[in-house]
Order: sequence, then C-alpha cells, then structure tokens
Amino acid sequence: MTSTAETIRRRTGAGLLGILCLILLGELLTPQGPWAMLWPIVPVLGAATLLLSQTQVPAIGWLVPVLTLAGLAIFGWTSEPWGWCLAAGSMAAAMLGFSERENTPAEKRAWAYLPVLTLAALFPLAPNYADFIAAVAGKLHAEEARQLAMLDATEMAAEQKVAAAQLVGSAIQFSLVLAQNVLPVFLFVWVALLVHLAERMARRLAELVKRPLPEPPAFERLRMPDGLVWLLIVGLALVTLRDPRGVPVGLNLSIAVGLAFALQGLSVVKVFLVTHGMTPGLIALLFLFTTLTMWPILPLACAGVGLMDLWLDFRRLEAGAPEGGVSWK
Repeated sequence: MTSTAETIRRRTGAGLLGILCLILLGELLTPQGPWAMLWPIVPVLGAATLLLSQTQVPAIGWLVPVLTLAGLAIFGWTSEPWGWCLAAGSMAAAMLGFSERENTPAEKRAWAYLPVLTLAALFPLAPNYADFIAAVAGKLHAEEARQLAMLDATEMAAEQKVAAAQLVGSAIQFSLVLAQNVLPVFLFVWVALLVHLAERMARRLAELVKRPLPEPPAFERLRMPDGLVWLLIVGLALVTLRDPRGVPVGLNLSIAVGLAFALQGLSVVKVFLVTHGMTPGLIALLFLFTTLTMWPILPLACAGVGLMDLWLDFRRLEAGAPEGGVSWK
C-alpha cells in the first residue's frame, strides 16, 4: 500500500518534471539569445523569491528583484527589453509571494501581476521601442525569405507554389500587423506565464522540504479585482483620443486587461458547464475546439462574461459558496 508521503513525492516529482519540460520546450522554440534564457531564469528566480518571502524575515523576498535590477544596471542592460521582462517577472513573483504569505483573497491576487501589466502598457513609450519593432519586423521578413526559398526548391506544380507563397505572405503580413500594434501584449502573456510557472515550481519545492504553501484558490473561483475595470476604461479612453503616442499604450493596456477578464469569463463558463453535467475532460476538448475554430470570438465572449460577472456574480462568490464548491445562479 502506497504511503501518503510517497504519493506526495511522486506528485511533486511529476509536477517539477512537467514544469521543466515546458520550460525546455519554450527555450527550444525561442531563438537563441537572452530571450531564450528568460524561460529558465524567470521561473527559477521567481520560485526563489516566492520561497524567500515565506521565511521568518519576509522582507528578503525583495532581495532577488533588487539584485536583478542592480545586475541590469551594472552590466548596462537597463535599456534592453528582455531585461525589463526579467525585472517585471521578478517583482511580480515577489508580490505574489507576499500575497501567498498574507493569504490574500482570490479577487486581489491579480494585483501581483501589476508590474507585468505596467510593462505591457508603458513599453510603447520606451525610447528604443521603434528600433525594437523594426528588428522584429526584419526577422519576420528574413523568415519570409527563408520560407520562400525553401518553397522554390520544392518540386510542385506552379499553381501550388503560387498559392503556398501567398499563404506565407499573408501569415507574415498578419504577424507584422500584430508586432507593430500589440507586441507588448504578447510579452505580458509570456511573462505572466513564466511567473505562474515560478509559483508552481515554488509549491513543488516547498512540498519537498515538507513546508507546503497554502493551497491556491481554485480556477473555478478566479475573480479579477473590481479596480481593474478602471484600467480598462483608461486604455479605451487613450485609444479613443487618437493621440499618436497614447494609442499604442491604450491598445495594449486594454487588450491585456481584457485577456485577464477573459480568464475570469472562462472560469464562469467552466462552472456553468460542470454544473450542467459536463466532465472536465469534455470541457477541455470543447474549449480547445472553439479556440481553434473561432479563436477571436472566444476571448471576446469570455471577456464580456467576465466583466458581467463583476456585477452579476454568477457563481455567488461574494455571498460565499455552498459546501460543495461554487454554484451557478
């Protein structure tokens, strides 16, 4: 008969292995350089920050972010966008660690990601932002040329080559539009994912030393802070004013906040489907299918549901869920 300690060790080992595999996959898919190194560095530093903030001297949880900022300054990397991502990730991990220590309610934990959201909003105002976008565009054009060269060397009918070349051109053009307008949003999502991996790694390591962290709120209870709505309003207002410098800030800020509310909406939809008899596996397949077939519609619909949930409280979280978990009104 398997003991409880052995079960915990196996679960911890499997969790750490899964995190390491995901980090390795991300590093392999990212071009070589400082950006690829963020995959292992941010989760490791973030996990260390989270664990340090749980000690008897919680203030040392800020040690890693301070050393990170000092290192960027000493080596002259303060103007590097990847350095900003590293600093934002370490600060978010520290704030998340203090949220864990104080057992902050689920609706307030999202503020821990404020440094990452600030990065996405203010990145378009950086002095070298235009150069960064130009470099990304250059790499996309180089990738287009590489794919077209491979296409020319492939034996196929001329009509098929023309159709394939048009498909490659359309994909590159779409990527250019995204890079020129909402690239900071992608950085926001990526760094937020790395911070989340840091939290999961810290939990697994804490279990190894038999000092487990408090259980995190379930995804079904996910709720964004009410004050996040004001950031969404500010972002939309900046877009409406059509100021050349304010539009990129407002666009990236509003999209990033909208994605946060889309997560809340996804949580609401999952609770609704579970309440009506669908299994978690079937729900995952449904979400995957709808994402692949109508990806622009699903985030928008979930963001709308998440915003409505702030006022309608579909899951009765404010009143307190019944003993079986959250419920649907």
